[in-house]
Amino acid sequence: MIYDVHGDPLGTASGNVLYGKKYVACGDSFTAGDATGYTDAAGNTGTNSDFYDQKLKAWKTYPWWIAKRNDMTLVNEAVSGSVFTNITGRLSPFSVERYKAVPKDADYITLMFGLNECEPDTAQGFDPTAIVGTKTDTTNATVWGAYNIVFEYLMKNIPYAKLGVILADGWMSAAYRTTIKEICTYWGVPVLDLNDAQHPLLLTAHSAGRADASPTAKQLRNDAFQLALYNGHPGLRAHEYRSTIIENWMRGL
Repeated sequence: MIYDVHGDPLGTASGNVLYGKKYVACGDSFTAGDATGYTDAAGNTGTNSDFYDQKLKAWKTYPWWIAKRNDMTLVNEAVSGSVFTNITGRLSPFSVERYKAVPKDADYITLMFGLNECEPDTAQGFDPTAIVGTKTDTTNATVWGAYNIVFEYLMKNIPYAKLGVILADGWMSAAYRTTIKEICTYWGVPVLDLNDAQHPLLLTAHSAGRADASPTAKQLRNDAFQLALYNGHPGLRAHEYRSTIIENWMRGL
C-alpha cells in the first residue's frame, strides 16, 4: 500500500482526483464498442467474449478501463454509428436530444465524435465540407452550430463538470480534426488529439493518421490494435492501451 503525505492510501479521494467521480463518456462506436468479428482466446464471441463485462453489461472500451482503475461511476452514453451534427439520414445525432440526457451530477464529460461525419459518402451524396458552418451558427445542422448548442448547454447546466473533447485516431480526417480544434479553442474546451505526434501511434485506418509516420510502424500498430481483419475499430487491448493516455489527460481537465 502506498500512502500520501496525509497518511491516506493513494487511490482514495485524497490522492486521486478521479477517484469515485461520475464519468459520462459520449460518442460513437469508438466509445460504445464494436466487437463484430472478434473471437477471444477461448473461442467466445460477442457478449460471451472477454471484451464484454457481464456484470456491468458493458463493452470494455477506454472509459470502462478508466472507471475501473479509479472506482468511478461510469455512464457510457455512446451510440455506435451515431453522429454529432444533425445530418439528415444519419443515426442519433448527439446535438438533437442526447446531450440533454447527460446527468446533471456528472463530474467528467468527454465527447468523442466525428468518425461518421468526417468523410464523403458518395452513395448518400454527403459532403462533410458542406456542413462545417461558421462560429455564428445557432442551429445543429452545421458542425459549428451543433457544438455551439451543446457547449452552451453543458456549461450553463453542468458548469462544474470537467469537459473535454477527444479526437479519434482511425479514419478521422485532417480537415474535420482542424474544425473541431478551432471550435474548442473558441469555447475554451480542452482537446485530446489521439493523432498528435506527442502520443503513441495508434490506429491509422483508411490511410489516415500521421503523414510522416513510418509505413511499417502504421502497419504494425494496425495489426496490434485493430479489432479484426475486416473491422478497423479498436480491439480490447487497443482500448486498454489508449485508456491510460486518455486518463492522464482527464486528470488535467
